[in-house]
Amino acid sequence: MYDFFLELLIGRWSDFINSFSPDEVDMEAAKRVQVLFQNQYVFAGTVMLLLAALTWALYYLWLNSLPGRFYKSKYWVFSCACCSLLTGIATFFLIKFNVNINIPYNHYLIGIVLVNCLYSIVAYFILSVLFNGFTNAKTTPFKLF
Repeated sequence: MYDFFLELLIGRWSDFINSFSPDEVDMEAAKRVQVLFQNQYVFAGTVMLLLAALTWALYYLWLNSLPGRFYKSKYWVFSCACCSLLTGIATFFLIKFNVNINIPYNHYLIGIVLVNCLYSIVAYFILSVLFNGFTNAKTTPFKLF
């Protein structure tokens, strides 16, 4: 699924590789970038799920139980946005430090960061739907608006 959304946002890997067509060394480096990115998908996905679970737990188990009006929908949306932002930052640094090749691949890096941010929003929503019954939270995704 990463490749599908990444290709929708940025373009196909074959176009990226073929952009270095006259130079065989750069084409091989571009192929290595693709392999390195695909090797990072599982780790980036795991980090995204862990951050979604962490922000879910912080909101439902701590913030929502505080006195005050933290059970309002704007705090749920803010918590979801924080989840997405943290996932984007973690994905950026994870890929930036693990893919060390001297050809420009930043547009693919931004693409995978955006895809992971989108997935983190979906994961946070699903966690909220599935596990809200185990907390004493006053806000659920179905009571937001």
